[in-house]
Amino acid sequence: MDEYYIESGVHRAVALRENGLRIIPAILLEPGQRPRTIWVSLDQLHSSRSSISRSDRRHNYTALELAMGTALGRYLMPSIQLQPLGLPMQPPTFPLLQVTIEA
Repeated sequence: MDEYYIESGVHRAVALRENGLRIIPAILLEPGQRPRTIWVSLDQLHSSRSSISRSDRRHNYTALELAMGTALGRYLMPSIQLQPLGLPMQPPTFPLLQVTIEA
């Protein structure tokens, strides 16, 4: 099974996880290729963050989690962007299923 690095959308991915979704659409960005939409399981995703903050005003995680709990909310959110895991210059990563939510 392929694994991916979340380039953009860690908070959105965690919110989807917390809402019980397991398979999501995402944009795959591969060097030398056009971006394409793929369907991935959340257990294929890796984050550069080991935790996210519920109180981070920039991301407003509580509202994000509520929005991601509805089909309309998910539709209105930007797509999560991925890279194949292991490309040069990627930071160390953590499996998305292990990313914690801090107060």
